[in-house]
Amino acid sequence: MNILIIDDNLLVLKKLSFYLNQKGHKVIESTNAMEALSLILKHQPDLVITDLLMPYVTGSELYKTLNYLNKTQTKMLFITSLKDKYIKYLDNEIDNDLVLRKPINYDHLDSKIQEVALA
Repeated sequence: MNILIIDDNLLVLKKLSFYLNQKGHKVIESTNAMEALSLILKHQPDLVITDLLMPYVTGSELYKTLNYLNKTQTKMLFITSLKDKYIKYLDNEIDNDLVLRKPINYDHLDSKIQEVALA
């Protein structure tokens, strides 16, 4: 599976990238959503895993932009250290089932990737 990971925290980005590469996925990395948007349009990844809270453009704003551009076939998972009530405050359109908490539980990540792949 081709996966784009977006996180402004380089440690999280590199750990997640390393893990997914070891699982056999092709990984593209980005540290911000603005750059990621061009990468999505260029590479059309099977899955985007993005941090919800980043400077300038948040993961939820990226999600809305992709919907606006009619790129709804782009499947997304969100990662965050926010509590549920703050996620709903940030964006009530995000399905809580698509949100993974930091620190990332890799078994949970694997199952979410499988769910998204089969959807």
